[in-house]
Amino acid sequence: MPEDPERAADLFARGCDAGDAHGCYDLAATSPEAERPALFARACEGGDGPGCEQLGQAALDRDPPEPVAAHRAFLAACEAGVAGGCTRAAALGPALGHEARDVTALFRRACAGGDAAGCANLGQRLLRGTGAWRDEPGALEALRKGCDLGEGEACTNAGWIYAAGRGVEPDAARAATLYRQGCERGDPHGCFDLGTRLERDRDLPAAADAYARACDAGDADGCTNLGRMRQLGLGGPTDGDAALALYERGCELGQPIGCVDAGRLHAALGHEAAAKQRLQAACDAGLREGCAGY
Repeated sequence: MPEDPERAADLFARGCDAGDAHGCYDLAATSPEAERPALFARACEGGDGPGCEQLGQAALDRDPPEPVAAHRAFLAACEAGVAGGCTRAAALGPALGHEARDVTALFRRACAGGDAAGCANLGQRLLRGTGAWRDEPGALEALRKGCDLGEGEACTNAGWIYAAGRGVEPDAARAATLYRQGCERGDPHGCFDLGTRLERDRDLPAAADAYARACDAGDADGCTNLGRMRQLGLGGPTDGDAALALYERGCELGQPIGCVDAGRLHAALGHEAAAKQRLQAACDAGLREGCAGY
């Protein structure tokens, strides 16, 4: 059957008018943007969870944003069974002054409902004892679930638990596996931690690759560490120009050590003004090595 958007919109409108909440949600997708919030509101009022979630997003998209209204809508989505709504309501809670235990309870509901980000946040809060008793086994369980659901940060943090031996026997191999999963699932810190592990194991080409992935994703430490490897010829040929560019990127991304390394390399190349600028940036960020160098 050929597509007929006009016929579909007519049927959605008839369903919405007849009280089918999800019909209102479907109608919103085919309507002009300005009309969508009202349709999402109708959907939400009828108990449609995805409609409530979209209503919450519409509240955040306003100028200025309306976080109280957004929280109310996300909470309604959560009550309607949308696990992501629980996560989004929880994420707004601290800024709205909500009790830590209530925020943690929402992340717990989100994780139980299969929301990866909810599990990642729950794991971190249980690890720290935020809004609940500190529970390292529970934290690891939540993080492993978040990782299995595809949340890279959860994989990385689970790896950290195994590396540090927090409530479990230290297991460097399992930590490295989880760091790799975190990296592959988009967490730049997972790439950095993987690079650190591989460098410690003297697998230098693989370490350089991991740092490169971290740097490309905006991780300042990954840029700085890769710069050091390029400067020293570790895991590949020596490349001073690449090292300087990587130190500069690390500095620009907020890593004061990158500023120091860039400053020192500029000084070695005779770039006095650039050296002073980068070392001063490190000093201004509170790194003593920068203050001593200009």
